[in-house]
Amino acid sequence: MRFSTSAVALAAISFTSALPTNTYSSTPTNCTTPIPSSTSCSSATPTPQPCKPSCPPLPACNTSCPTPPPTTPCGKPTCSNIIKPRVTSLYEVWTGAVRHNTTNGKIFKDGKTTDITTLLTFDFPPESAGKTCSFHFDLASDASAKVSGTGQFDVFTSLAPAAGSTSSWPSDNLRDQHLGRMTAQRGGAAAWVSGFPALGQGFPCPAGKTYGGELVGVGDADFIEWLAGTSGASIRWL
Repeated sequence: MRFSTSAVALAAISFTSALPTNTYSSTPTNCTTPIPSSTSCSSATPTPQPCKPSCPPLPACNTSCPTPPPTTPCGKPTCSNIIKPRVTSLYEVWTGAVRHNTTNGKIFKDGKTTDITTLLTFDFPPESAGKTCSFHFDLASDASAKVSGTGQFDVFTSLAPAAGSTSSWPSDNLRDQHLGRMTAQRGGAAAWVSGFPALGQGFPCPAGKTYGGELVGVGDADFIEWLAGTSGASIRWL
């Protein structure tokens, strides 16, 4: 039996139309089945959809976790606009002695022994140029911090930061401008006290320069102690 050329062509077209069609992208970029957000990366396993025999095998899904965006709002000590003291030192008011670069900050007054104040050294980065700086004091991240007595302190600038340890006069304490008064809070941020200078709440950032400061106790009995660098004083710029 002989078939005409047109009949053969028609049969070929019909057979081709009956074949399954590959509906999968040759370069899929996403998993075929979303992985729940609660599934850990180590246990997540992609579940491919059923595939017709003529389809190419599905590529393995990428189950690695993406790097999460920063969630800490600026104003917290993890942000780049936070300036922590490069050096923390303790100053004994009665003797003039300075203990340079200590691991803790301390403000102490009892009327019986020497008062102790804290000297701070801040380096203002070039990025703070044209910004407004403000002083902050926070003990939220320091479970070992201590606050008793008045719990208040005055914030001063220094004519120059402490350069090293001394045992007596002359000392590196060069108290200068009064920026304000604060009340410390164990487990939280200190608040500014009204009725005192408010310069510490906002001043032009001296970008690219190093400045010193001093924290001085208030009242007859006052005690504030914290881990230097972990908590306590900082300057923020916006």
